[in-house]
Amino acid sequence: MSDELLQALGERQRTEIAASDRGEGPSDLVRPLSGTERGAVLDAAFAMLDEPEATPSSPNPVVELQTSRRTPLLIAATVLAVAAAVLLWWNLGGREPVGSQQLAALPAYAITRLQAGNALDRAADAPVPREIELAADQRIETVITPARPVRTPVTLVVAARSDAGEMKLARPERGFEVSSVGAIRIDAPLDQLLPLALGSWSLALLVGSPGALPRDVEAWRDAPDPPPWRTVSVRAKIVASDRSR
Repeated sequence: MSDELLQALGERQRTEIAASDRGEGPSDLVRPLSGTERGAVLDAAFAMLDEPEATPSSPNPVVELQTSRRTPLLIAATVLAVAAAVLLWWNLGGREPVGSQQLAALPAYAITRLQAGNALDRAADAPVPREIELAADQRIETVITPARPVRTPVTLVVAARSDAGEMKLARPERGFEVSSVGAIRIDAPLDQLLPLALGSWSLALLVGSPGALPRDVEAWRDAPDPPPWRTVSVRAKIVASDRSR
């Protein structure tokens, strides 16, 4: 099969070169091969690589080839076609999807329950407040729910950015649980999830597959746009606890 494919492609290249030499049209040597042609050349090249080497007891016949100025061009075209096919296979099939591809696999998430401290800003039609006030050691109870059931494993990262630009991130090992459909319930003191200094923060809950979520502040800050996770957030004003007053 490999010999016939290479012979057919070579004959096509020779015909096109002859047409170009006669001024009948531009040379097609540098035209990218179609998907079928790339696959055929790649199969032929791999088939030739897999052929066993000739042994002294069964020598290969020696065939004298006519010298042609087109021979190097045909060889170069074949090599480039094989290289392009291998590169295409590597880019499309050899790498794990990231960014928008992983994000597309996750539905949108929303906060459907939030009980923590005091509500500072709540819209009339909003089920949860947009800003809360609480001490760092106060318990925060919240539920974040996907728009549709999620059957692949997901987990949680808690991150925060202060109004002054400070960034913090933690991957909590306790204080939350994930349901069989991907909903996440958090029930723990805030400082167990992510200790925060006094002041105003944007508190972000990142949901995604364990391998896609950021492991530190740098990975969160330098994430692609869009990142491979879902984010829900709420404003939080951290105040001194009653025990410290």
